Amino acid sequence: MGAYHCGVTPETQERNPFVSIAVLVVVMALVAGLAGRFGVSGVVAAICIAIAMIGTWVLLSPQIETLEVVHAGSPGRSAVATGGAKLAPTGTVTAFVGNPESEPRERLRSTPRLAVGFDTGDTGRPGSPQPAHLPSLNEEGFVDSVAPVQALGQLPQDASALQVSTTVEPNSNVSGAYTLGQFEVRATSRRGSDHVILNDLRQDDYVVASAAGGRYLVVVVADGQGAAENAHYGSYWSCRLLAQAIDQHLRDGVPGIEKMLERTREELHSLFEMRFTDGTKLRTIATTLVGLIAPIDGGPAAGFRVGDGDLLVAGADGWTSVFAPAIGDPEAVFPRSVEADVAPLDLDARCLLLATDGVSAPLAANDDVALSFVEGLQAPISEVEFDQLLSFPLEEARGDRTAVGIWFSPKK
Repeated sequence: MGAYHCGVTPETQERNPFVSIAVLVVVMALVAGLAGRFGVSGVVAAICIAIAMIGTWVLLSPQIETLEVVHAGSPGRSAVATGGAKLAPTGTVTAFVGNPESEPRERLRSTPRLAVGFDTGDTGRPGSPQPAHLPSLNEEGFVDSVAPVQALGQLPQDASALQVSTTVEPNSNVSGAYTLGQFEVRATSRRGSDHVILNDLRQDDYVVASAAGGRYLVVVVADGQGAAENAHYGSYWSCRLLAQAIDQHLRDGVPGIEKMLERTREELHSLFEMRFTDGTKLRTIATTLVGLIAPIDGGPAAGFRVGDGDLLVAGADGWTSVFAPAIGDPEAVFPRSVEADVAPLDLDARCLLLATDGVSAPLAANDDVALSFVEGLQAPISEVEFDQLLSFPLEEARGDRTAVGIWFSPKK
């Protein structure tokens, strides 16, 4: 990008008033000096000062400097390259349109974007955010309103780089927007109203990560059991350790979600013993899990769960689980159990939704909530809009709410 500076047009130079003012001041000083030599300095000096002030005002008042933005780079740049500015008759680049002598000047005005994000042009790098198109000037010299743009997310962190802290103090609400290949992902975890009233911590959590060198999208959602004293540890640790285990198994070519869960349980047990040395039982970190593993090129994908979390598919009549009905087994929680329901996934679906029971139960029981999610998730939305979607007013749904929405767009 070239440097910009302010320049003065030839027309301004021809009628520069400062030369005349300097001459006037010098002449008045000479007159005052001569008057002082002949003993009438006081009267003449006052007259000279008055003439200098009046002359300066007369010389400056009709002059309007025409300062224009001049590009210091190569000439002949297009309007797009200069931010939509048009060429002035003098050949310099100006942010104003029309004749400055006859039209009042106004600063450029712009309309805020309706969605924060980037355009979806192809730069050749899968999942990389694209810069927004520069706005162009309309006939009146103002920036046209910018159409809504699809809000793309950040590249998810590699699962192998996830940090796992031994101390867990979750924020009340967390959310994120992610882009990986043809996948768009939106995620939110909100503390339930009951937990707010009782000053309890949020017990849900989620992880969105890339795995096997960016070749897979991995999502894990956890719902710490409310009766478990340290449930927030269970959901936080389990999400991150399981994402790391999935990444390692994909790199090593070792299949089987239950093997990944067994590995996660071993690592979780070691972490638990490191953190809790006062006889606390492992059952105090019980959690349910639901997750997804999907190649970014749209190859065979799978969902899995331990417990009553759910993976739902949007349809015209509502939401359908990809799993068989949960049997409500109280033992079906992690790390007590590593027996998982596994289901193949159709990535051509309108939207996939991983959800804890704080979201999946209202979707199943309340038609208004289900319809609002179907209509709101027909296409990728912004992080803020997704978070607002989970704030539905439903008195009986007072627990934590966590959901991750996933859209896949096949290459055309």
